[in-house]
Amino acid sequence: MKTQNMTIRYEMCDILSTDCPVMSREYALALDKGTYDAVSLHPVDPKGKREKYISNVWKLLKPQGLLLITSCNWTEKELLSHFSSSKFYF
Repeated sequence: MKTQNMTIRYEMCDILSTDCPVMSREYALALDKGTYDAVSLHPVDPKGKREKYISNVWKLLKPQGLLLITSCNWTEKELLSHFSSSKFYF
């Protein structure tokens, strides 16, 4: 079996902010393990924060990039509805 040398670089930022160096690049993969859930439960303007999250995530991804998201608050159908209703339809 042939293997490739790959470098994996983990980066993080405040996804609701635009003042983050990570936001100036595009990625093939973004991983969310609970951030969308936390944003959804914010006591101040959760709908607005979800919309900002979705907008910023799509800005992070390359044209064929993938978002891998886990959620314990939203069903698959609900997540697809949230993300497909944005102007960044996938």
